[in-house]
Amino acid sequence: MTTERLITIECPVCEEEFETHVLMSTNTMGYPDLDLRPAEMQRSTMYISINECPSCGYAGFDFYNKPAIDEEYLKTDEYQNCDGIEFKSDRSKPFYKAYLINKKEGNKGGEINLLLHSIWSCDDAEDLENAKRLRIRASELLGEIISNIEKYESLGDESTLLLMKADLMRRGGQFEELIEEYENITFEESQLNDIVQFQIEKAKEKDDNCYTVASVINRSN
Repeated sequence: MTTERLITIECPVCEEEFETHVLMSTNTMGYPDLDLRPAEMQRSTMYISINECPSCGYAGFDFYNKPAIDEEYLKTDEYQNCDGIEFKSDRSKPFYKAYLINKKEGNKGGEINLLLHSIWSCDDAEDLENAKRLRIRASELLGEIISNIEKYESLGDESTLLLMKADLMRRGGQFEELIEEYENITFEESQLNDIVQFQIEKAKEKDDNCYTVASVINRSN
């Protein structure tokens, strides 16, 4: 069951107060997607977790700590126009704006998390071109994180990040690149190897559809 509540919060940038809904509880039933997007009902309520100040436009999950950026950055064309991306859904914009803030601050964990949320919002809006475009960007970002995993080990274990990157590459249409990069990658856990082989098979078929962990399990049985 999902519950939410209306509260008043203060923007950490301009200090204006506004009312917003916050998610009090939610649940998931079923397997996550291969890029780790959770199952319902959580997947349909994720937009409630982001806030955008109606006064200055600051967007983020965190409205309790003052960010490193200032109000001047929020006025830039880059921020206001989401890098020139014309999203089909307004729900995608706050996630992308928050991604830009985290990118400006050098917060890799925030970058990838918010970029994924923007991608998922594009999926829901059937904004396929932008979803594909951002998946390519996210796969490149994950590649940077994985290549410096000692520095970013708090973001997750390398195997999880590698599997997430594979799904982003496939759904971003990077089929040949995925096959070349992953055909010789193996893990100690057989289920992880099953996921890699599933991704390679789908890449060979030029299949960029969404699949869940259950798709891999059913294939293996």
